[in-house]
Amino acid sequence: MYTKTRLIILAMAGIVTAGGLITCSGPSAPDLDEPRYDNPYDERSDDYIPTPDLNTVPVSGIRAMEAVSGGDFETDYGKPVTAKGLCWSTEEEPTVEDECSDEGGGNENFVSTLSGLEPDQLYHVRAYATNEAGTIYGGQRSLTTLDGKPEVSIELENKTALSIRVKGDIVSELQMASYGVCYDRDPDPD
Repeated sequence: MYTKTRLIILAMAGIVTAGGLITCSGPSAPDLDEPRYDNPYDERSDDYIPTPDLNTVPVSGIRAMEAVSGGDFETDYGKPVTAKGLCWSTEEEPTVEDECSDEGGGNENFVSTLSGLEPDQLYHVRAYATNEAGTIYGGQRSLTTLDGKPEVSIELENKTALSIRVKGDIVSELQMASYGVCYDRDPDPD
């Protein structure tokens, strides 16, 4: 019959001289007088002021000159949010130095309209929130605006042997330069 024996080995560091082991040492104790941290992201400081957790809402309602997005707060860490909204730019990682909406303060989720956009252009958007610790941003979302070409629908009325009346509806976000009716004997007149 065999018995199992557990062997525990301790590693120790020391200085060995001709006379034998003089000292042993282990891990040093932490310095109890740690320096104060002013970094708002370091929770060890008495001055720690956390920033809110914020997500950028997916972009919707994309048109040639506007789109819609927003921000969802996970938490505000109990610190008042003094400003919030969306930032957008054709450059990545937009900040409050770029175009922004202003949705006021508070930690309520919000929806904003990105306005003044250019047709057929790639934009990047991020939600932002500011409290006494600074400004944080949600994740980046991207969108491409519509090309701005008008949407046209026509209806033919009052057909006779020599004439026909054309009724049309034009929907466009951009100022119309001209409009009318093209006709020819061949298909797809322009």
